[in-house]
Amino acid sequence: MLRFLRRFDPRSVNDRDGPRSSTQPSADAANQGSEQTGNREPANAHLPSDQVTDALESLRPLDYLLEPNIAQLQSVFDNADDKIACLRRFALFFVVRPEKLKLINTPYYHHHHAGNVVFDLILAAGEYGAGHLDLAESLIASHIEDFDDPFLGMLLARIQGAKGDFPGEAETVQKLRTRFPDDVMVTLFQLNVDLRDGNIAKANQNLDSVRPFVEELLKTESLEVQSSAADLADAIKNRRLSRSESFDIYDDALTRQTWAGYFEHFITQGRHQSGDGHLIDELDVQLTDFIGKHGIGTVLDFGSLCAEIIARPADKLRDTRFVGIDRQEFVATLNQEAYALPNMSFESGDIFDFLPQMKELPGPRLLFHVRTTCFLYPELVERIYAAAAQAGVDYIMGWEGDGLSRHHLRYFSFDDMPDISIARKGVLFNHNYRRILERAGYEITHQQNVTTLALCPDEKDLLGAALFFTARRRQAS
Repeated sequence: MLRFLRRFDPRSVNDRDGPRSSTQPSADAANQGSEQTGNREPANAHLPSDQVTDALESLRPLDYLLEPNIAQLQSVFDNADDKIACLRRFALFFVVRPEKLKLINTPYYHHHHAGNVVFDLILAAGEYGAGHLDLAESLIASHIEDFDDPFLGMLLARIQGAKGDFPGEAETVQKLRTRFPDDVMVTLFQLNVDLRDGNIAKANQNLDSVRPFVEELLKTESLEVQSSAADLADAIKNRRLSRSESFDIYDDALTRQTWAGYFEHFITQGRHQSGDGHLIDELDVQLTDFIGKHGIGTVLDFGSLCAEIIARPADKLRDTRFVGIDRQEFVATLNQEAYALPNMSFESGDIFDFLPQMKELPGPRLLFHVRTTCFLYPELVERIYAAAAQAGVDYIMGWEGDGLSRHHLRYFSFDDMPDISIARKGVLFNHNYRRILERAGYEITHQQNVTTLALCPDEKDLLGAALFFTARRRQAS
């Protein structure tokens, strides 16, 4: 029997595709897992190796900051050789810890410190993490000319984009490109906006303008993906279903660890704090709205892993049945222990064994998958979709990674993909979902690219994207 599961495609909305560790608290992980990431702290953030690290380490156990703590951060900033790097570290720390600012974010402290870049920056980071975007924008806007560096301007553009103020974002980015025409990060920021807007040709133009930098940045990943690309080519040629053993990286231990990491991030983080937080918040809205609009009777979450994604809409939509399926029995047990809603149930085993049962469940029916099919060969994805059509599944909804292919170092639309699937990074694939769905009897009704909302994305974050789509089954003529 073939057995499948949702595999962790970290950094959902960008291109950080590696297992997330659950051994470190989410507040410290800062987005370790949204292809996850963006708002994560540097890997050495816990090592007492410099003044910034020492200062931030001393703040970790505090419930909230006091006057001496503000002075401490100011002193570290004043003595920092690289003040922009220092500010970035501060922002990364507080965007996932807005609760530490609850005392100093008051009129008394504003009276004494407002206008100071350190004070305003840490408050802006906290407000952004808490979802108070107008306040975050107002705190940053007055400082974008403070340094001969685009960092604060990119923070402003990020906040504007997260608000949906795309004209304001475009104006800010254009000013940055005029002022810093040779800055790689500004170009990558524009590239990321192009991806979000679906302008693949323009994204590739911006990619080409910084190609030597990107090639060096991704040199190791581009070499590592070659074996996966060769394996994929063979799988396409021979219509293989099961992944080669060397590319099946998920054993029981890693699956348990990943479930725990997802559970932690989904519960504790929001859309402006991590890729997982972005994923859970956005899919709660999208799935809830779609079910209501189409009167969905049953949702089958294929590769469920941590079922918080379907638990949120299930709690609001008690007349809809939600079924999560994953290959390991212990995943179903974990979800049963975590989610006791009467309209939720969990299965383990082969998706092909369960799909025929969908005919007996209330309709209309929706097959739902997140960070799952990017691990599967295209032949298998097509067969799952075809089996869903046979079982009377009316709709399919997916959220899958779709970032820069390390094999081709180019972005593709469905119109110009060189094959039905391409190797993206590590063991992950980008699929031509339009072709696969059409072969199985479905047509895409909506698609959009989703990019990182991280306040302080790094270069790889800005190269990444996810694809969100919905499709409906074609009616027999």
